[in-house]
Amino acid sequence: MKKAEALINELGGPTRVAKKMGIYPAGVARVYNWKKRGIPAHVYLQYSHIFKTYPAYEVCREVSKEGTL
Repeated sequence: MKKAEALINELGGPTRVAKKMGIYPAGVARVYNWKKRGIPAHVYLQYSHIFKTYPAYEVCREVSKEGTL
């Protein structure tokens, strides 16, 4: 399974992800931190239309293991 950093980079980086989520400019630092800490499960599920590269079953498996992606 891809790491959060790779996914955020594939989506265009923290700035572009924050814009897609509607939390720009204040949310850029938050998204940047997810590259190291992982994307919180509730964020991934709330914005599944943005983070759609992961199948739902893989998300549930990772959440049950770690609590974050």
